[in-house]
Amino acid sequence: MEQSKKLLLKFSMVLLTALTLLGTTSSGQSLLGKNIFLKLDNQKLENVLQLLEERGGFKFSFNSNIIPLDSIVNLYAENVSIGEVLDRLLKNQFEYQETHNFVILRYAPLESTLLLEESFNYSNQFVIKGQIVDKNTHNPVVSASVYEKNLLQSAITDQDGFFTLRLKNFPRTIRITVSKENYKDLNTLFLSEVIVRPEQGKISGDYLLGDLSKVEKTRVGRMLVTSKQRIQSLNIGSFIAQAPVQLSLSPGLSSHGSLSGQVINKFSFNATGGYSAGVEGMEVGLLFNITKQDAEWFQFGGAFNLVGGKVRGLQVAGLYNNVLDSAKATQVTLGYNRVTGSFNGFQVGGLYNNIGDGFIGVQVSLGHNRIQGYFNGLQMGGLSNHIKGDFEGVQLSLGYNNISNSFNGFQSGTFNYTGNNVKGVKLAMLGNYNSGHTQGVELAGISNYSKTFKGLRISLLGNFSSHKAEGVQIAGVFNYAKEFKGFQFGLINIADTASGYNIGLFNLFRKGYHKVGLTSNETIDLNLAIKTGNEKLYTMLMAGMNRNGKLQAFGLGFGKEMNINKQLYFNPEISSRYLYRREWKGTNLLNRVDLKLNYEFNKWIALTAGPALNIFYSNQIGNYTYIRDRHISFNSSDQRFKGWIGWDLGLIFF
Repeated sequence: MEQSKKLLLKFSMVLLTALTLLGTTSSGQSLLGKNIFLKLDNQKLENVLQLLEERGGFKFSFNSNIIPLDSIVNLYAENVSIGEVLDRLLKNQFEYQETHNFVILRYAPLESTLLLEESFNYSNQFVIKGQIVDKNTHNPVVSASVYEKNLLQSAITDQDGFFTLRLKNFPRTIRITVSKENYKDLNTLFLSEVIVRPEQGKISGDYLLGDLSKVEKTRVGRMLVTSKQRIQSLNIGSFIAQAPVQLSLSPGLSSHGSLSGQVINKFSFNATGGYSAGVEGMEVGLLFNITKQDAEWFQFGGAFNLVGGKVRGLQVAGLYNNVLDSAKATQVTLGYNRVTGSFNGFQVGGLYNNIGDGFIGVQVSLGHNRIQGYFNGLQMGGLSNHIKGDFEGVQLSLGYNNISNSFNGFQSGTFNYTGNNVKGVKLAMLGNYNSGHTQGVELAGISNYSKTFKGLRISLLGNFSSHKAEGVQIAGVFNYAKEFKGFQFGLINIADTASGYNIGLFNLFRKGYHKVGLTSNETIDLNLAIKTGNEKLYTMLMAGMNRNGKLQAFGLGFGKEMNINKQLYFNPEISSRYLYRREWKGTNLLNRVDLKLNYEFNKWIALTAGPALNIFYSNQIGNYTYIRDRHISFNSSDQRFKGWIGWDLGLIFF
């Protein structure tokens, strides 16, 4: 009997060795199996690794904090595999995992050994009992993962390094892997009840790049992911298996056991909540779903979804969706959506949406929308919208809109803020503020501000540009720009320099038109006119009275100055004065067109004189008949109107 067991053992070893070699040959040469020639003197390790990438046609993935890239190496290798070269360079301190066109360098300076106590079949289970110890010190290895990757069944060693692994639905050949942080993976093949041999070859499967522990580091992950699952993640690392279905009562009670965080499922149903490596199909959690890596196609969480990788498809949650990478999807929740990376798609959040990078699509929230990167699309926020990067599209809010960088599109809210250039239309119930350049249309209930402006803007209170403004400005009270070019209308227009046309009671331009006229005409003995603006168009505030004090006049006018030569210039003016004589009853307006010639004696004073056309309107009979009767007039069928030719003579002070 003993002789038969030995023969069976030898036959099994030969058979499995042949199968392993056959599988290796048929699968082709590995990335690290290619032989190369190298002769390097005083080269940085970083440069040598780049050279190996070029020779092997792949890329390395590793933690740069562990590998001393600045160290100097000398190496001579002739017809040696890349794997052997790495062993020499890294002094056998690392383990190599190949996935697609990447080679992952995993720090593993230690080695373990499996001490088998027994293995046997019992009640349709294959049971393996043993101890994992350090190969050199023979001390027990605590919290090591012992698992069968195809069956997705596992155990974790206790404080003394012992474990018991119970396998269901096991095949004839069983491959057991032992993984532990800082230890090289140990792979062992079993056949029925007989241990066949230790295996040094690469186990089949796939590895994922990047940090796969992001979910477990979150507050929710620390609360709901079990300690056994975190140990498996720490030991097994980036190795990920695939399965068609996962059923879970909770993250710790799953059809995949403590390995659920290492498995990507096509379909997953979680009675309360579940934990998986990823979803490539559909996942439904009556309370929550926690996904280590990517979630694709459809994910529903009664309370929340937490995804450590990318999301693609439709994601629905009662309270919130939290994606620690990017999303190309539709997200819907009554609470909030949070995506750490970029987002492309449609997002609806009851309270708020938060995107850590760029956004393309439509974003709707009854509360607040926040995007840390650029934006392209439509954004609607009940209370506020905040975009840290560039904006291109439409932004609507009942409250506050804030864009930290440039703006191109349409913006509407109670108050709009932009930190850089604006090109488009901005509507605000209160005000628009831009610390950069604005080009387009600004409409505000109170005021508009920008560093520079070009376009049309209207406000009930005022428009303000700290530097240059060009275009049309209309304000209920004031317009200000250090330099203005165009047309502006306001009670007060203020600028350092202004060209174009300015209409206001006061046009206060430092380098503009400032003159005071003292004149007399055929109707009013003494007239005072304050003229402000520029030569193209100036405004006149006017007052006057007769010598006997029985007639006062005040009004508004506009004029233009056209130079004939250095001392002589022509000023056509149009004005309207209200005439007051003891009472305010009725309307009495004296409208004039003056054609004046001005002769400048020096830079302070000039003589002005010229004819004028008068049109007088009065609906009052009595006190103002003397004005109609004192001039030679031309007749009008309407007795309220009277016209005559008059004159104006006086001095202009600069």
